[in-house]
Amino acid sequence: MLKLDDIKTVDGSPLHIVKPGLHNVNSGPDFLMGQLRMGGKLWVGHIEIHLKSSDWYLHQHHKDPAYDPVILHVVWEYDMPILAQNGVELNCVAIKEFVATPILERYQQFLSVTHKWILCEHSIDAVERFTLKNWMDRLYVERLETKSVEVELLLDACTHDWEAVLFQLLSATFGLHLNKTAFLNLAHSFEFSLLRKLQEIPSGVTSLLFGQAGFLMGEKEDDYYLELQESYAYVSKKHGLTPLNTTQFQFFRLRPPNFPTIRIAQLASLYETNRHLFSKILKAKTAADFYQLFQVRTPVYWDTHYVFGKTSKTRVKKVSKSLVDLLLINAIIPLKYVYLKIHKAQDVSELEPLIQSLKAENNSSINRFKKLKIACKNAYDSQALLQLKKEYCDKKRCLHCAIGLQVLGKCCVNV
Repeated sequence: MLKLDDIKTVDGSPLHIVKPGLHNVNSGPDFLMGQLRMGGKLWVGHIEIHLKSSDWYLHQHHKDPAYDPVILHVVWEYDMPILAQNGVELNCVAIKEFVATPILERYQQFLSVTHKWILCEHSIDAVERFTLKNWMDRLYVERLETKSVEVELLLDACTHDWEAVLFQLLSATFGLHLNKTAFLNLAHSFEFSLLRKLQEIPSGVTSLLFGQAGFLMGEKEDDYYLELQESYAYVSKKHGLTPLNTTQFQFFRLRPPNFPTIRIAQLASLYETNRHLFSKILKAKTAADFYQLFQVRTPVYWDTHYVFGKTSKTRVKKVSKSLVDLLLINAIIPLKYVYLKIHKAQDVSELEPLIQSLKAENNSSINRFKKLKIACKNAYDSQALLQLKKEYCDKKRCLHCAIGLQVLGKCCVNV
């Protein structure tokens, strides 16, 4: 967008960007420790960006010592000189005259559109496959890195207990979109060490999870319910537990197999069947390995129930492959990614074939991309596209997007 070959400061000095510096997301100058060559000299320091040069005084930067090391003031419009602390005018570049006008006009048209799902929806199918493939690779890594931040925060909170973090991540995913927060609250409502102890007791984990979720607080003429209720009452009193309010858990607009009661029963069965689950997950490599590991079924009671005390047609409530795929995408792969980075010097190559072996997610965003003729062959692609939509398209960050830059470039050529 900028004609960088002949860019000059407002006093006519040629400007060459050696290093743009680090983008500062905290308070202070916008870019830190950049390197610029101006007037035949190498300058090292910070860079500040404004719409007008007068914004320097409007934002009170002249009174803030944090801005003393600024070596360049980048503005759209130069409306007045700015004096540095030593009384010398601050180096300034006004980029308005160096911007390729057709691209700017096209970008302004992009930003003014409100009725499109994404701004480049009429042009994205013409983007070169090479550009698209490379950008998709970058987008998937970005999404994985974003999820890894959540994992690292959980690790810190759990004093690096990988099993405890796994339980919290799995719980959130078992809750699906509608009950994710409620299931996270459930996982946080007791110490994971208690779940470890109850794994040795028949139905111990089941009574703990249903009790903490608040589903064992009422009165029902149901032997299985009463058995769990009695078990939970003992554990609750011994460990001083406080159950959640069941109103956190949503049943409305969910198919019965996705009811929170069924998901809790499946999660409990998983942990009653498997000790040291994280160790088993580390050993599993392929999707088939994980399908086998998660091939657990709920107690027979749930074959004829979706909620306590109300019978239904017989149906075995096993963990489906589609749910295992979600667990892999949202919990297991991000957790293994962080583990491998920490313990194997960032050797995470084994994860790419795994994510690529999973089916693409099926949701409204992915379906819209397919209608725009953007291929989505597997979960690797769907995760990349979700990152594209959330972090670039929705925020109109076309100038930060390889697709947007190519579309704008072609528009400029065609103008």
